[in-house]
Amino acid sequence: MGNTLFLWSHQLHPLYLQEAKLNKKKDEIILIDSDDQWTYYHFHKQRILLHLSAMHHVVRSYQKLGWKIKVISAKTIAEGLSSMKNLIVFRPTNHYEQRWIEQSKPKQILDDPLFLISSDAWADLLPKGQSWKLDPLYRRFRKQFSILMDGDQPVGGKFSFDTENRKPPTNDVSFTPSQWFVMDELTTQLKAQVEKRFVDHPGALTDFSYPVTREDALALLKHFLIHRLPTFGDYQDAMLTNQPWMSHSLIASSLNLGLLSPKEVIEGAETMYQEGKAPLAATEGFIRQILGWREYVRGIYLVLGEDYLTSNHFNHDRPLPEFYYTGKTDMNCLKTTVEETIAHGYNHHIQRLMVLSNYANLAEVNPQSVNRWFNEMYIDSSEWVVAANVLGMGLHADGGKMATKPYIASGAYINKMSDYCDDCAFQVTLKTGKKACPFNSLYWHYLATKKDSFQANPRMTMMLSVWKKMDPKDQSDILRRAKELLT
Repeated sequence: MGNTLFLWSHQLHPLYLQEAKLNKKKDEIILIDSDDQWTYYHFHKQRILLHLSAMHHVVRSYQKLGWKIKVISAKTIAEGLSSMKNLIVFRPTNHYEQRWIEQSKPKQILDDPLFLISSDAWADLLPKGQSWKLDPLYRRFRKQFSILMDGDQPVGGKFSFDTENRKPPTNDVSFTPSQWFVMDELTTQLKAQVEKRFVDHPGALTDFSYPVTREDALALLKHFLIHRLPTFGDYQDAMLTNQPWMSHSLIASSLNLGLLSPKEVIEGAETMYQEGKAPLAATEGFIRQILGWREYVRGIYLVLGEDYLTSNHFNHDRPLPEFYYTGKTDMNCLKTTVEETIAHGYNHHIQRLMVLSNYANLAEVNPQSVNRWFNEMYIDSSEWVVAANVLGMGLHADGGKMATKPYIASGAYINKMSDYCDDCAFQVTLKTGKKACPFNSLYWHYLATKKDSFQANPRMTMMLSVWKKMDPKDQSDILRRAKELLT
């Protein structure tokens, strides 16, 4: 009797078959379409369609190569695995998926090959009881994998060019459009099924054009590297109305599905720089997101375990505003960003951090509600990706375990980095009154009510000092307006 390899919908890279060392004549490969994996979080319809379509396409591809492979339907993953003998699995990063496969008592559990750092290495890389920072790990990984290195020194004389990648948008800035893909017959059929099976899930399916095959994912990567990487760096933090994609790669969903490997993405970007086709700052900034940040947030998720998901350092308990699901708000930055999320299951990282997470943090929304929303709404979501990005970086709900300061800002930051304030019902220059940008009073309220927690934080000293020196009447007016918004 041969072995049965079970692959998750996010384990679709050819590396999985290579690592499993399967016998094409005797072994089989199973993927499962189960209700629990699509409803554990109330996933965006486009995310469900992406995973289902990618699964079915990879089955077709491997069948043509002579593999015994199929998708089976089941109510739960455990039910789907219950009758399988000699089961081989690759350990998923998500804790809840690990629990599901443990019920099936597999013959062999292999480490996921679609990460550059093994899961076992993180306990030493992130020792408990010590403060963690990305930078020393990123430098270590650059040297370990010899990425953008000149011997033992970084190319260009420094490891990070982050300060060169934060330019605000200009009136004449433009970007080469991303490559998109038309739904084939299989995806169109699955789209109809998703609409019927998951009618109450958020998101729209009217504009689905993400890669669902490895060939399309590679084509998207190539298009980005040639046409969009050169302009990625300068404006990667900028936000513009009617330009949700800017010059971002849009490959995160393909990476998290396993249609692409981080190694081939990083090497592709490095080659562009070496051939003089992309500037160093843009190339380094892009590579840092994958070699540095993507690996780092997975490590934090693994080391801190499921308890991390309950993080709520400030005991925030307000409900998530309904407009996070509808986009119906007079705050143009939030309206624009949420409408893009509903339509595409996508926002770029600054929209996620400095608009959506920033507002939720300042408005004292319960972190678990925010974390759930981020898991639900994005095409590239997975619990291991979302946890540290939202609970740590976005909300500071972990009390600073993975970020040394809360990433909060008033309306001035959004005004500087976007054109959202131009058509807003509120005035970004006002701190008080009904027409004042809500970000302004909520920002100062946040600092005033949490100042004791930040007194020893050198990165917060300046703004706390500004608040302390502010006229008492102005302080009172700001706090009164914030309380009105929080009522």
